[in-house]
Amino acid sequence: LFDALPTSDKVRRSLEQRLLCEGSKVLFQELKTKDPVTASRISETDKQRLIRGLEIFLLTGKPWSSHIKEQEKVIKPRLFTNMIQIGLTRKREELYERIAYRAESMMKNGLLEEVEQLLTMGYSGHLPSMQSIGYKHACKHIANEWSREKALDLLKRDTRRYAKRQFTWFKKDNNLAWYAPDDTMNIFTHIDSIINDNTYT
Repeated sequence: LFDALPTSDKVRRSLEQRLLCEGSKVLFQELKTKDPVTASRISETDKQRLIRGLEIFLLTGKPWSSHIKEQEKVIKPRLFTNMIQIGLTRKREELYERIAYRAESMMKNGLLEEVEQLLTMGYSGHLPSMQSIGYKHACKHIANEWSREKALDLLKRDTRRYAKRQFTWFKKDNNLAWYAPDDTMNIFTHIDSIINDNTYT
């Protein structure tokens, strides 16, 4: 949907160096001054978007949010305006049990070995991709900053928090109808009722 905004390895490396030396709080305050709209949409700890926001401003002289606003004016209307949207959800206890099982399986089935290999290949643990859920926790354990038990506990916690943020985000969409994954009869009934509605095309 977007025309590509410019990037610069030189500018990005400079910002990454500043981030290491000055900390995210200083750069976040700078972003709030130059692009308060973007700053209000991200967290101070979201280093990837923090750097990208400053990079775009430095390269174009305009806030990232302004580019987005301009692009929204020329985006073509959605091709599909009548869609059936269904969200699958679980009871919190069941979800957390599945998250715990997934985290334990990841640690048991090669996550640490995969990350260790990436580090050996020269990929820095400070890369945005290495700060994602799972990779970050493995990096901390491999660096002897966290025990395996602590890394696993924090992996479970951070995955639960991420799941909660996802659910909060999707709950804003009033077009989504929520069902349990095994509630197939009601899901099919819901779909049939919409398809048979004369307003559906």
